[in-house]
Amino acid sequence: TRRLAELSQAQRQASRDFDRVEFAPRGNLQQLIVNLLMGR
Repeated sequence: TRRLAELSQAQRQASRDFDRVEFAPRGNLQQLIVNLLMGR
């Protein structure tokens, strides 16, 4: 059970790290939306 908790915690941290990068100002998601709106 402890091992599962550790794995779960690591997965949640990785998810938070991913979100921080992808959804940051000028991050990949914002750039994607801008490019779609600009027709690139």
